[in-house]
Amino acid sequence: TARKVIVVDCDNTLWGGVCGEEGALNVSIASPFAEFQQLLIAQKEKGKIICLCSKNSENDVWDVFSNNKNMVLQRDDVVASRIN
Repeated sequence: TARKVIVVDCDNTLWGGVCGEEGALNVSIASPFAEFQQLLIAQKEKGKIICLCSKNSENDVWDVFSNNKNMVLQRDDVVASRIN
């Protein structure tokens, strides 16, 4: 059976570091993380659904999406999230 949904964590998955400790602008979105985010976008374009599951504070996660200019994945690429 084909998989339709991809669920990812945030810290040390979408970016390097812990956004709640380091802040949105200080997490690392170096090459491996940017490449992984690009892979997620490519999967979305093939019809996969991208979701987030994280123990972070919701405000901290969305702050990275909104304010870190190195983010490849955007908030509107994410269909659903469970962040708490």
